Amino acid sequence: MRTPATGCVVASVALLAPAMMAQPAQPEATLSGDVYLPDGVTPAAGARVFAEMLKAADQAGRAGPVVTVPQEVVFLGAASALPVREDGGFEIPLGTPVAEAQGQWVVEADLEGYPPVRSEPVAAGGVVEITLSAGQPLRGAAAGPDGKPVAGVRVTAYWPNYRGGGSLGPDDQPRFGEVVRAETSEDGTYELGPLAPGLYDVWVTGPPQMAPEGLCDVAVPEDTPAEADLELPAPAAVQGKVTRPGTGEPVGGVELEVVLWDARDRRTATSAADGTYRIEGLPAGEHRIHLASAGMQTLVMQPWPATAAVQPGDVVEQLIEVCTGGTIEGQAVGADGKPVAGAWVFLTGPLWLDDGTFVEQSQRILGQTDAQGHFQTERLWPGEYGFEFTLPDGRKVEVPRMALEDGQTVDDLQVTVEP
Repeated sequence: MRTPATGCVVASVALLAPAMMAQPAQPEATLSGDVYLPDGVTPAAGARVFAEMLKAADQAGRAGPVVTVPQEVVFLGAASALPVREDGGFEIPLGTPVAEAQGQWVVEADLEGYPPVRSEPVAAGGVVEITLSAGQPLRGAAAGPDGKPVAGVRVTAYWPNYRGGGSLGPDDQPRFGEVVRAETSEDGTYELGPLAPGLYDVWVTGPPQMAPEGLCDVAVPEDTPAEADLELPAPAAVQGKVTRPGTGEPVGGVELEVVLWDARDRRTATSAADGTYRIEGLPAGEHRIHLASAGMQTLVMQPWPATAAVQPGDVVEQLIEVCTGGTIEGQAVGADGKPVAGAWVFLTGPLWLDDGTFVEQSQRILGQTDAQGHFQTERLWPGEYGFEFTLPDGRKVEVPRMALEDGQTVDDLQVTVEP
């Protein structure tokens, strides 16, 4: 209920001998507050609330409307949905001690018959007050690159710059920031909502060959319907050939994918028997081409990831090489033949950097040998590899370089080092 917060807290401290002192349990950080119906007085009994953490947006490698709003906030995960009390109050545990709670949070409230509402950002431990709204519809039309209406495409309103899938809907399924969706009618028009007053990202998606499009910060006022028309751009495509390194032999059956706008949509293609592929329906922007998850178990792709920058209607060529990743495993032993545990293992060999640059010889750390002196590395690109071991006493030992072929497994490498 809305009552003034008054009173004070008095703390007393007793000095104890070190042996008698006990570490008190750290209280858990929470968010608390009240949810009211649109009249601003009646408690919204039966509503559910979520808590979501804010973080500075990472715009790297993201295509779509979100890149037009740099340095905004995005949402990372959520606490479980909780019902509010009969008096409209709530307290959401954040799963971390008060002393460790960081960042800003928002609270979302949902109640059947009303559009979902978000609070303003608040620090952990803060108090929020949320008033539900009857909301207003968001209306508009979707047109293709030729200006003609597009029927049967999905139009979705999201919280602005939402990233991640923590929030749960009424069916307890992840919503990925989705607030409401609808399909366009035969004349291309749509109606979303009602939506609570505020800003939304509106995203229109269709068949895989159609490029998605969106608008950021579409404002829904409190007292009048909102309007937003969307024009789908001419779709771009990336095409090329998948081959094996060195031989240029075509590789068929490789599934490639481009993830669009924070995994809400993706485009895929599978290479044909002659190695050719074509990924269609791409919006303008820079896209990263990856192996689909099934292929990542055994295949290695270079460059990793492949990148392609496209404009509406572009067709960009991109050659991709794949091989069956090689494996090297072995054991480090001393001169007496006993295992050497805890030695740091460094591998030098071919490496593709995140920006697609190929480095013929680059060193990276693999970790430490286990109790039996064992070490292992896998999914290696063909080439020459060398190992360096840093022993527990700090001395370094290098071993002769070895050549690794496409898909080769070396499982009996024994390295003798001084203990």
